[in-house]
Formats: sequence, structure tokens, C-alpha cells
Amino acid sequence: MKTYFAAILFLLTALPAAAQVKVGFFDSNSVMEKLPEVKDVQNQLDVMTEDWKKEIQQMKKELDDRFKEFRTQSLLYSDDVRRKREDEIIALEQKIADYQNKKFGVNGELFTKQSELMKPIQNSIFKAAKVVAEEEKIDFIFDRSGQISIFYANPALDLTEKILKRVRATGIDKN
Repeated sequence: MKTYFAAILFLLTALPAAAQVKVGFFDSNSVMEKLPEVKDVQNQLDVMTEDWKKEIQQMKKELDDRFKEFRTQSLLYSDDVRRKREDEIIALEQKIADYQNKKFGVNGELFTKQSELMKPIQNSIFKAAKVVAEEEKIDFIFDRSGQISIFYANPALDLTEKILKRVRATGIDKN
């Protein structure tokens, strides 16, 4: 991404017509922080997360109870029963780890649901950025909240508020 940005900067400075190129930037994180729809999504995700955390806590309590029972009773077990109980405890530990990964892992349900719920909001922001760029006759708009580093930006080129107004005016596209 940085090489792409560097190439654009090189072209802008190398071309004689570069003085006519208009550039702007905005902060998508700032826009999202000010949208009530984002807060609604976060609330939905928080409810889901709390439910899953409660389930995990319940599973861990069951594991803890089984382990305590095993420790107090292990001397009374035969070798076969002891191994069976140990295997049950290990299986329950693995079940908890798998469940946590399924819900909170890199491609878990939380990540998937967040992506699903945020996509319409992000699409609306990018559509608004495009409309603002067309209205302002801007050639390039950079998002300073992403991977691209902007070391200095003239505040007059900050389009964050215009994009926020556009998103609010058009609403979030649910498609």
C-alpha cells in the first residue's frame, strides 16, 4: 500500500500538470465515531460478546468443578477410571479452547458479524467520499486513519466533516 502511495506521489510531482491536481483527505475513524449506526452495531456486538463470555465462564466453571472432583477422588479411582477422567478433563479444556476460537478467533463469529454489520456503513462513507470528491473536483482523497501515513496535511484539505454531513444526509445504505 505504501509503494502505491509513493508511486502516486512520484507521479504527482513528476508531471508538469501536477499543480492542477487537487488532493484531499479525511479520517474515516472520526466519521464512524460520530455515526449513531456505528454505536448501534457496537451495542449488538457487545450483547453477543457478553452472551458468549457467559457461556465460556459456565464451561470453565464446569471444568473447574470436574478438576476439583478429580483431585479429591483420584486416589479412589482405578488406573482406567483415572485415565478416563483425565481424558474427559482434557477434552473439556479443548472444547472450551475451540469454542473461544470459534467465537473470538481471527475468522470467528465476532469478526464475521462485525464485518457484516459494518459493511453498509463503510460503503456509505466511501460513496459519500466519492460524491464530495466529485463536488469539490478533487482528484485524490486519502483516508488518514488507514495504513497510509500523512505526515502533514493542510487542515483546509480535510474533508472529514463534509463526508460526515453527506453520510448523514443520505443515510446508511442497507444494501
